[in-house]
Amino acid sequence: YIPLAESFDHEHSGDWVSPAYRPIRSHTVAFPLALPSEGDLTLYVRVKGDARLYGEGRRLTVSLERSESFIGETRSFNYLQGTYAGIVLAMVGYNFILFLGLRERTYLYYSLYVLSFGLVWAARADFPFEYLWPNFVQWNFDSDFYFAGCAVFFSAVFVRSFFNLRRGPKAWDMAVW
Repeated sequence: YIPLAESFDHEHSGDWVSPAYRPIRSHTVAFPLALPSEGDLTLYVRVKGDARLYGEGRRLTVSLERSESFIGETRSFNYLQGTYAGIVLAMVGYNFILFLGLRERTYLYYSLYVLSFGLVWAARADFPFEYLWPNFVQWNFDSDFYFAGCAVFFSAVFVRSFFNLRRGPKAWDMAVW
């Protein structure tokens, strides 16, 4: 909130606001701010928290950056994340092609594990919320739990298949399940 003569100018953003409707379309919460060349600027911030995310402690960190710096840092961050996503997709594709060619289910299980683990990373970084489902706020909050569950499940299925635990000692097979 920025005080004006008789009212306030305000911007609204946060986890429950789709990136398409944020003041700056980004996976982070950022606001454009025109600073006066001289004098002071008074701002009021209303913060409402949600402690559902893995019991993490919440902090409010505020920083001022020039728009050029913010754009450069965001672009670098997105390039690095895109590189990581490309590596994950290449691993998924390579192992899926091996599954199709060899008909060995272990490659399919590994592909599904890597894909679900990659989706956990993507959901935690808010990229699907920004690009795939920007209007599904509730699904954005719930999706990482489903992706994590799939990652755990497919990792167990992969380990069981890779070590052929069905034919080994029952205790080892039960430990994986």
